[in-house]
Amino acid sequence: MDALTRFNLEGRTACVTGAARGIGAGIARALAQHGADVIVLDCVEEAAAVPTLDVIRASGRRAWYVQHDLVDLETLPDVAGRLWSL
Repeated sequence: MDALTRFNLEGRTACVTGAARGIGAGIARALAQHGADVIVLDCVEEAAAVPTLDVIRASGRRAWYVQHDLVDLETLPDVAGRLWSL
């Protein structure tokens, strides 16, 4: 069994924080390559996440963007509820 078969994420959804760019974007793209749909969560404007979202969607996976700064703990329960509804 090869690594791609062992790391099959079909039917799963991943939430990657800091995924608009940099290392987070690379992780989000890799999870999509392995079959996961991906929630891109970042504190930057959605426009900064568009390249990551486009790559995920081009791989045939679903992708969503959620803007939130994880430092804002008071609104974190609302964001968690939003993530569960996607």
